Amino acid sequence: MSVDAAGEAVPAAPQFAEIAALTTARTFIATDLVRGLVDSKHLLYRWLLQHGMTDLDLAWHTEHAAPIDIVGVNYYPESSVSRLHADNNGEVISQRIWGGPEGLRRALSAFAARYDRPVMVTETSTNGTVALRHEWLLESVALIPQVRAEGVPLIGYTWWPLFDLIDWSYRHGARPIEEFITRLGPATLDLDQIAALVKVMQWHTLEQLPLQAYLARMGLYELQMQFDGTFARVPSLLVDIYTQVIAAGAGAVGEMGTGAGASASTGG
Repeated sequence: MSVDAAGEAVPAAPQFAEIAALTTARTFIATDLVRGLVDSKHLLYRWLLQHGMTDLDLAWHTEHAAPIDIVGVNYYPESSVSRLHADNNGEVISQRIWGGPEGLRRALSAFAARYDRPVMVTETSTNGTVALRHEWLLESVALIPQVRAEGVPLIGYTWWPLFDLIDWSYRHGARPIEEFITRLGPATLDLDQIAALVKVMQWHTLEQLPLQAYLARMGLYELQMQFDGTFARVPSLLVDIYTQVIAAGAGAVGEMGTGAGASASTGG
């Protein structure tokens, strides 16, 4: 299996169409190279050469093309689609927009058509309230039988993550590293250590603990901080819905259609 993060650039006006196509093409470049699809006619051929690759490198990938059985697509409705437009200085900028189920439909169709292989939603969720996650789970699951009926060979769906997680912002955060260590929860409860940490950080109530700021609320299970510094795994209403979808089996995914959604288009 090959897995890529969906990334679609939508032009806000016709003059941005060319750069949008180039930006979107980067979504596929890793798998294009693995499949040996990059030659002098590829949309990103010159871009690759400008960024350090050589014709010998590209030839090597062509000679060592690897087969792929399934193409995995990671799609997040708040970050997988961007709109290209000009700022006040005339510079082209990219702004993330809510892609929703239609963005997921386009991503799955594009990957299936490009590589002529079955596709799988290997990651999807959204970072927000339970209500927002609930809405996205219902919308994205409802899309499954629709795209299959259109002929897109969608064979799997995974909500990720199972639990809320520490947001990647910790990598460039300015807060003390101890905050991130504490997030993992102490192996044993050390009251003196906790008291010292509270004193140093000048926290006065549990609600003031800034640890929650690094949690990405994306899971089927929510993490709720406990007084000992650990996190309890609390099932949200998404757990029951996800369980019901799995239990429904073939009834939830629908029949495969014979539409044009999965026609091969591997030229790049």
